Formats: sequence, C-alpha cells, structure tokens
Amino acid sequence: KLRIVPADTTIQVQNFVQFNAQIVDSTGTAHDTDVDWYVKKNRVGPISDDGLVFAYFPGRANIIAKYDKGMIAKARLSVKDTTVDSSGVNKVRFIRNFLHGKEKHFKTILDNYYQ
Repeated sequence: KLRIVPADTTIQVQNFVQFNAQIVDSTGTAHDTDVDWYVKKNRVGPISDDGLVFAYFPGRANIIAKYDKGMIAKARLSVKDTTVDSSGVNKVRFIRNFLHGKEKHFKTILDNYYQ
C-alpha cells in the first residue's frame, strides 16, 4: 500500500509543507519511496520533485503521489490566508445556496469603502 505523510494538513499562505511517500508492506512496516508528485484541484502552489509544496494561494488541493507500479495515494492540503488586508477595500461575497444543501460561490465584489 502507498501512503502520503502527512495525510491531511493545513498551513498558512507563504509557508511550506514537506510530503513524503511510503510503501507499507504486509507486516505494517513503512519504507520511504520515490514517487512522482502532482497537485490537483484548486492549485495552491507548486510541488517539487521531492514533495515540497510552497503555498502561494489560499484554498484546498489534492496532493497526488504516483508510484511506478501503478499505485496512487492522495492527501488533502488546506491553505489559509491569515494576512491582514491593509488596502482598505472590503470584499463582499455573495453565496448561492441550493436546496440540496450545497453552496456555490456566486460572485465576489470589491467595495472601495475605507474604514
């Protein structure tokens, strides 16, 4: 079995996280292994050949490790933006709520109101 460590993690924008891929054998022992790395779904930043992600953008992403024998593992990465916006521009986000409980970001506008 192929797994990614850490499996699910959250970091802040302008930070990085190191992912490692491991093969777990039938005895449960984990061995580090080389894989091909990919970032899918809402890219937050690039991933290096050795699994290092630097987060440029807030959002969520799937980190994919592909082993040469057709094994694939997936981890989730959430990136939060905790920086203070000093522009004085307020953001207003309209969200569309659907009957089945899902939300969809409909539109974000900027208001030039300075506090």
